[in-house]
Amino acid sequence: MDNHPHRQIRAKYTVYQAYTSSIADAALDAQRFVPPFSRTHITWVKASFLWMAYRSGWARKPKQERVLAI
Repeated sequence: MDNHPHRQIRAKYTVYQAYTSSIADAALDAQRFVPPFSRTHITWVKASFLWMAYRSGWARKPKQERVLAI
């Protein structure tokens, strides 16, 4: 019988996502994602901060004003 739990963390990575200021502020205050964050809204995840910064227009594109390390 397999004694391993169904879900495991097997690696630790830092990835980056761009969010609105309201989502970023709420997440930073709570140290986790809370509303207005929504799991049904899909955003791109990038493994490189500079690549995410570039893709978000250096944090100037609408709804991408803040880049968070996740």
